[in-house]
Amino acid sequence: MASLGDLQSYLGLQPNLVINSMRKKAPGIFLLLITFAAAVLLHLPSRDYLHESNTEVPFHQRDRYLLPPAIALRGLALNYATFAASMTWIQGLIYFGDWRFSLTPIPPKHLRDYADAVRILDEDFFAIYEWFDATYINSNLYQDGGVPHEVLVNSGEFLMEGHKKFSHRYELPYKAGSNFLGFSKNREPEVRIKEYKLGIEYLDLCLKFADCPPYAAPTRARMYDQMLDLQSKASGQVVQRDAAQTEKEIENYLELLKRTQDPAIKRWLRELLLNQGVDPSKLAEQEILTERYEANETNYLPVGMWTLTESNISWDVSEGVGQDEK
Repeated sequence: MASLGDLQSYLGLQPNLVINSMRKKAPGIFLLLITFAAAVLLHLPSRDYLHESNTEVPFHQRDRYLLPPAIALRGLALNYATFAASMTWIQGLIYFGDWRFSLTPIPPKHLRDYADAVRILDEDFFAIYEWFDATYINSNLYQDGGVPHEVLVNSGEFLMEGHKKFSHRYELPYKAGSNFLGFSKNREPEVRIKEYKLGIEYLDLCLKFADCPPYAAPTRARMYDQMLDLQSKASGQVVQRDAAQTEKEIENYLELLKRTQDPAIKRWLRELLLNQGVDPSKLAEQEILTERYEANETNYLPVGMWTLTESNISWDVSEGVGQDEK
């Protein structure tokens, strides 16, 4: 009878090569086991939710966080923390969806737990900040369209924690600032003034970015004017605009005028800057730069970067040579 060694020799295999081949497959087998364990972890809470939903248990009676602490999850995930973060987010989606379909007016209590777990598992998981902001505010929305003050503040703080990591992106401060315009209902004047100050602070961060939406500027201006109006009513006397704040606004608006291509925003900026006493010739210079950018079909730079470089160079058309004014 042929032995195993004879069979290996017949097939042209060596024992060491067989063992090495099995070792190479070990990481794949381990990953498969991790995937199976994650699927089980997701299935069991989902099965419990479905069972309780079928038995018509009210959501607030089964509102609980079913996963272990995030630190423990990270330890269990070993080198697959990103994968574990995705699985945790899926469980958070299931949790929010269950609350949504329950039609209960009582907000879910564990959205922040899921969001914190995801960002601890994977600090580069940008979408978790936008997801938490949207679900947290949506689940605390009153019938009149208002959201509690504490919810807006908490959501803004969470978004700003994300901005520390993603300091090169405008989206999080923009969302944090915009939340304070439209969701505030039936506020005391002092509370509303605090909200305006936070919203202005967050939008100022957004306006530092070239890709910040152009309508963030009029939103910020409206907040500032309404804050001054409330302060004037509360104190019984007219509150004047802060000179340093006004200078900062003008700088932001001039930069925005360089890069925006929205005609309505351009008209609004021009009128606002003229009312602030800005030299019309400076506005004309910005508009000429923008027109030259739009006429340049071969330009590959973003409009903000192009105007920044172009404004420091004067071109001698007759000779075709750029002279650096500095």
